[in-house]
Amino acid sequence: MDRSFSILIVDDVQLLRSLAKNYFISSEFQLTTARNVVEAIRLANTIQPHLIIMDADMPGEDGVSGCRQIKNHPALFTTPVILVAANTPAAIEACWQAGCDAVLPRPLSRRELLSVSRQLLALADRAAPRVEHRILVNYGETAALGSHDYAHNVGSGGLFLAADRDLPAGLTLHLEFLVPGAPEATLCRGRVAWHNVATRPLRPDLPSGVGIEFIDLSGAARRLLQGFILDATRQRPIAARRGGGSVET
Repeated sequence: MDRSFSILIVDDVQLLRSLAKNYFISSEFQLTTARNVVEAIRLANTIQPHLIIMDADMPGEDGVSGCRQIKNHPALFTTPVILVAANTPAAIEACWQAGCDAVLPRPLSRRELLSVSRQLLALADRAAPRVEHRILVNYGETAALGSHDYAHNVGSGGLFLAADRDLPAGLTLHLEFLVPGAPEATLCRGRVAWHNVATRPLRPDLPSGVGIEFIDLSGAARRLLQGFILDATRQRPIAARRGGGSVET
């Protein structure tokens, strides 16, 4: 395989960072490591990795918080994130609620990590963030859902709504949308996380609108969305990658 994929590994324990790095020994992977969330966000902004693998249980600001920050960041929200967590229902559900793209329980399986990573690297096509699929979204500040617009793209952690309405950051919205192939519409709440304004766009590749973080989307609905995203991206060629070196920080 002649492509090179940039992967950021985030863990506070040197042993675990080294272990994860040893899993990706092929020349197709270019690895960077970080010791905490602050360092990870800084490095991710710089190198724009194709995939982030993060420990969910770091001291201080944990990986769940870090994943949520990434999924609400205008420059990073399309980056796939794998969280490695304790094998308990509560820990795994917390990871899904943070908007991650996959959860791997400890003890970490090399085969499963490589398999999931290769699947998620299909999401690294920067020309088509998440899944560029127009989905009608009914929304409103109450369950009455008085407005509708189209999502420009959708991920397991949120969606980008192409809307010219005045929706202030932090506003909570009730959402209703149909995931292609699902038997019924998905209902949840979402929080307006950031804006893309035509005059000063944070993401010139996107239309005017708002990034919305899912608040109470169920784990089953997130997995349904993730299945749709993975199926869609398998049908799409992966764009050319940036090069990069393996860096220990």
